[in-house]
Amino acid sequence: SFRGITFNDQKGEISWVTDYFSAGEYFFQVKGRDNDPDDPKSDTKNFKIIVENSNRPPALAEIKNQIISENMDIKVIDPNDISVLKLNVNEARKGLVKTTGEKLGDEDIDLQKITYKCTYDKNVNGEVGDDSCSRLKNFSFDQESGKTSWKPGYDQAGTYELKITGTDSDTLNPLSDSKIFSIKVNNINRAPILDSLAYQKKVQEGQSLTPVINVNTNQGNNDTDFDIDGEKVVYKCEVKSKDFSVMDCSKLKSLNEKGELVTASFNGDTGILSWRPRYNQAGSYQFIITGTDTNTLNLGPNEGGFKALSNTKNFNLNVLNFNRGPVLKSRDLLEGIENSSLGLDINTIQGSDKDIDGEIVTYTMKCTKNSSDCEDLGESFSFNQKTGVLNWLPDFKSAWLYSFNITAKDQNSKNLNPSQLGGVSFKRKSDSKIYQIKVKNLNRRPVIDSKIVPKNSNEGQNLVIDINTNQGKQDTDFDIDGEKVVYSCQVNGGSCSKLSVKESIFDKDTGKLNWTPLFNQAGRYDFSITATDTNNTGLGSNEGGFKEEVSDPKKFTLNIINVNRKPILESISDSLIDEKSAFSHDFNTKKLDGTFGDFDEDGEKVTYSLNCSLKSGDDCGSFGNLNSNTGLFSWTPNFDQAGEYIFKITAKDQNSNSLTPEQVGEKGFLSLEDTKTFKVKVFNTNRAPILGDIKGQIINEMSPVSPTINIQTNRGKDSDEDGEVLIYECQYDNNIDSKLINGE
Repeated sequence: SFRGITFNDQKGEISWVTDYFSAGEYFFQVKGRDNDPDDPKSDTKNFKIIVENSNRPPALAEIKNQIISENMDIKVIDPNDISVLKLNVNEARKGLVKTTGEKLGDEDIDLQKITYKCTYDKNVNGEVGDDSCSRLKNFSFDQESGKTSWKPGYDQAGTYELKITGTDSDTLNPLSDSKIFSIKVNNINRAPILDSLAYQKKVQEGQSLTPVINVNTNQGNNDTDFDIDGEKVVYKCEVKSKDFSVMDCSKLKSLNEKGELVTASFNGDTGILSWRPRYNQAGSYQFIITGTDTNTLNLGPNEGGFKALSNTKNFNLNVLNFNRGPVLKSRDLLEGIENSSLGLDINTIQGSDKDIDGEIVTYTMKCTKNSSDCEDLGESFSFNQKTGVLNWLPDFKSAWLYSFNITAKDQNSKNLNPSQLGGVSFKRKSDSKIYQIKVKNLNRRPVIDSKIVPKNSNEGQNLVIDINTNQGKQDTDFDIDGEKVVYSCQVNGGSCSKLSVKESIFDKDTGKLNWTPLFNQAGRYDFSITATDTNNTGLGSNEGGFKEEVSDPKKFTLNIINVNRKPILESISDSLIDEKSAFSHDFNTKKLDGTFGDFDEDGEKVTYSLNCSLKSGDDCGSFGNLNSNTGLFSWTPNFDQAGEYIFKITAKDQNSNSLTPEQVGEKGFLSLEDTKTFKVKVFNTNRAPILGDIKGQIINEMSPVSPTINIQTNRGKDSDEDGEVLIYECQYDNNIDSKLINGE
């Protein structure tokens, strides 16, 4: 019988559930026999069942991550298979070659031997490269047991991702299991050690340190700037001066080889100190040199970070004083003007009242003018011997070029002791320079007087405004300095000359405005008049020359009020006409230039009106048509209008130019008119009577005409169209030819 097999002898059914240790070839024989009681028969069949091996992979235990420091052992790692057999181990081992006993940690669930492999990389991302762990310095790995040990050196900080793979010994289909874990090796930083320093003990101001100070480390790599860990060392130099203050050496004042003012040079990368003390740095100094390692290897979080360590060395140096004389600072010519404060602060080239060594200086002064000693410069002049400050308020008579010879002398104001002076006494030194001050003439601005000018004037009215200065001399054209002024006149943003094209209305020398506004110049005029002085006194370069000054403008507004001129009608002659004769006349106004039209002298449009009266005093009746805008009059008298007519024509102007209230003044526009009278005598036009038609008659002799012939006009009256009574006359002849010749 086999594990998991059953056989039903009644039905001949075989069932078999194999386990993972059933692999192999199995030969079966099945015999079938009938149940004949007399002569039972049987038959036999053989067959084979091959159970193929089903290999299962190892199941390694999880491996914990570790964090250690350089030069420290990790916890030993021993990977094992953690699978558990469900089958009795002794049953499982039947048929296996050379295996006995309990399941071992280095056997998988199929009791196959596991061999191990270890790889690593430094990229912690769950995927490990193929580099063998044996490449790691001090790393131990047993391929048979998987046991791992490691003591990283001081150069192995970092985070390592490792993968241990266990593979079973199946010959046909070996399977594996891997476990990934990390080991973080934190950096152990070792402090740098500075070498012994050799240095000089004293140096004089202005001299360089000889030799220069060169700081190194000495940790198995002579005179280099790397520590024992191979990390670059950077240096810091501090100095404690005679006043016990501590500062960075790079801020220590120094001179370069040319004597220029710089600061000390300390190379933080090489540890080299170069210093040439300035001439005001005598005293004792203690130098403190610190070397600090740096994260040259770029140790980051994966390597446990980096914490810098330092080491310090000290040395002392005495700097001896070297005195130098003061040097005064040159200054350009100082220029000022009369009646304005002048200030001159004399300094050394250091911009103070101390020399280059920081010693306080004192000053003396001598003034010359035209190679002679200066006269009294007035109470406003002062010179401070301690500060070198010169103050002066020149009056209006001080214009000239002055020379001041000033001397500065130093002193031991810093109280240098004998040790700082090198065992000698302090020797005072001095420097002198000439400074020039040029006082220029002060040209004072003209001031125009405040004379009141009229606010209003009329067109056609002469206007005279005299602008003057008033600076000590009333109503003159000179300023307070006695300089002649010239005037400029502006009106409404342009030159006053535009007010008249025919004549000059403003005199620039006298400031007089003489203007008669034209009859078309009504309006507002904003005047601005300024006065500019001239160099009539002949100021030259010794007095600082002359720069013209312009006064503040005198501004005033003048309103020119419109003066309305009445229209002038042309002269009109009397006329003689007949009844029923057309009469017309175009009335016009007349301008001064002799032209005619329907506008007055001011260009205002006129309108016309006409009145009529009879000499007899009777009503004129209808007397034609007048166009009030053009002045055109037309009239044809009827046959009943004979007589003498007296006409009065009137032309009246209006504000057709739309003059503003400002132009017409308070009274507004007042219309004016002109009237002319003329006569028209209409003569009677006698119209001939027109008789009515007379019919011819045939009668007998001695018989009366019948009906009686009543001769009348066609109006049926004995008067004509003009109402005049007719007187009849009758003639005849005997010739019936519609002609009457010599009738009786």
